[in-house]
Amino acid sequence: MSSVFDYDHLPEKFFVEYSDGNEILDPLKLYFYINDHSLSRLWLRSLTENYLCENNASRDQPLDKMFLNKGFVTGWETNYSRNLENTCKELNFAIQIVNEKMVPEGYDYIDLHFTVEKLKVPEIYRDIMNRVHHHFEILMGQTWAPSVWYTNHTDAMCRWAIHQLNTCCHEIESGVERITKNGITYTSLGYNGDTWEGQEPGIRNRYDLTDEHYTEWKPYMMQWGMLCPFYSQLGKTPREAWHDGDEYIGDENITAHRYMQGEININYIPLAPGNDHRLDFSIKEIDFKNWLIKNGRDYDDLSLAIGTACIGQVDLSLYDETWQELHEKILLLDNITEVGIADQSLNTITSKRYDYTWQEQYMAQIRKHGLEEKYNEYLAGLE
Repeated sequence: MSSVFDYDHLPEKFFVEYSDGNEILDPLKLYFYINDHSLSRLWLRSLTENYLCENNASRDQPLDKMFLNKGFVTGWETNYSRNLENTCKELNFAIQIVNEKMVPEGYDYIDLHFTVEKLKVPEIYRDIMNRVHHHFEILMGQTWAPSVWYTNHTDAMCRWAIHQLNTCCHEIESGVERITKNGITYTSLGYNGDTWEGQEPGIRNRYDLTDEHYTEWKPYMMQWGMLCPFYSQLGKTPREAWHDGDEYIGDENITAHRYMQGEININYIPLAPGNDHRLDFSIKEIDFKNWLIKNGRDYDDLSLAIGTACIGQVDLSLYDETWQELHEKILLLDNITEVGIADQSLNTITSKRYDYTWQEQYMAQIRKHGLEEKYNEYLAGLE
């Protein structure tokens, strides 16, 4: 594996190319400056080692396009390609496969069926999302302690379907909460989907976070264009469990950020970049603090990673548009086609292209697991 950086001297820019899967709109390349601290350096090291450099540890693991743009769906009826109806369809198909595979192994039948109409009813929506995520937790276990269901009772097809429970769950949640004005818009650059057929996955380097890294989480809200650590493990953070009102999740599955694997979230919160907004000013934060106390946790415990860790932000000095105008452009784009690092002249140092759409990736996974006939029968049953 080759390395291209002295990680004590950070390169000038990280960049992401947003694209239109229909190839109608022009791509938009966003450049981000990288903050100079230990967490950013760890992120850059793991990003390049695992995904971007020559002979990377993951062996060119695909960018997961089905776990990509969250909160880009802004209405129940939308032209955005990965809409709620489509994601419900994917989730119901995954549940069908899990039931067919796991019930004969002794697992309880998952009696859930998702429709857009159910998602419109707040009480039904929140309950069924927590329930399906709980099934994922039971079937999967934790990153550091996989479930016996997963290790001893599944084949590759079933493992793919189990992962789909989580992927579709978070996709639906982001859409519903964005539509109802309570959610946030962000892009997850994650690499946790299947490899292409015939591609052997590599073993990625996963780094434990230390006290030095946890000091970078500050008691501020996220801002537009901010790079923040991806949750490279299973379960929910304390804030997510509180926000979801999740009464199904086991306490062992509520954990703070533990690892760095190179993945990143790009947040498009509608708060102007360049100004710190303290979490303490939010009245909901008092409820969160009380929830933590009730659940035996301390808001001031640095290892809980409460608040926001800023790895970098969009460099607005490079654009004629305002951040609001850039935001509107990004919302029209449903694909990421390049991820990389550039020097101070914006010349690419290293990058990877991902010239496929989420639709192509999904169908490649269907074919890889021999599900074409079953999937076609499933689609015919929806007509």
